[in-house]
Amino acid sequence: MRLSRGMLAGGMLGAVLGVAFTVLSLFQYDSERTTVGEVVAVGLLIGVPISMLAGVIGGWIWELIFRPGR
Repeated sequence: MRLSRGMLAGGMLGAVLGVAFTVLSLFQYDSERTTVGEVVAVGLLIGVPISMLAGVIGGWIWELIFRPGR
């Protein structure tokens, strides 16, 4: 399956936001319950793919609404 430009842009924006939210979570985690490694691992292995998927879906919806040539 080939991704369109809007889907790719949404996925890239989602990846950037996923990394940004991971960095923000490093300032807010509870040091008595978790470690820095756990916070980073969860942020990068779960948060980034979910935000990328949301970005791809958002890009797809954006293209459905604002399709060029309509």
